[in-house]
Amino acid sequence: MPQTELICELSTSHGGEKAWQEKLIESAAIAGFDYAKFQSYEIRHLKTSDPQWFWMSQAELSNADHNRLVKTCSSMGVSFLTTAFHKDRVHFLHDIGLHAVKVGSGEGGQLDLLEEVAKYDWRIFVSTGLWTQAEMHDALDILDGKDAVLLHTVSE
Repeated sequence: MPQTELICELSTSHGGEKAWQEKLIESAAIAGFDYAKFQSYEIRHLKTSDPQWFWMSQAELSNADHNRLVKTCSSMGVSFLTTAFHKDRVHFLHDIGLHAVKVGSGEGGQLDLLEEVAKYDWRIFVSTGLWTQAEMHDALDILDGKDAVLLHTVSE
């Protein structure tokens, strides 16, 4: 029987505040979550006209932030998990020792991202809420034979 794993969605709720990031991880660990999940994006990929640009620019995690958060999670007994939004972040995420990565539902059409994620031997969580059937079939072909978990998510 599959084991249930709990992912605490922290996303960008920390607003870039290091003390708040650590408090959120601590709360996730105390609550019994398996993963504390953040987002690994680079603001350079967003247009300044994006309504979320200011918030996202504050909450962007640097490479040093990623390394610090991985260590913080480990010290608190919870695994660091992050959503990769662009293929150019995947190699870095693998190199910092992650055992799992997430692909968001908004990235279903980014086959190059899925192909990059599939190059590595790690658990892959995939949200499917915004995916079309064609994107789902393409993703399943790419992820065939990988330790992939499809998350049925609802996007409104």
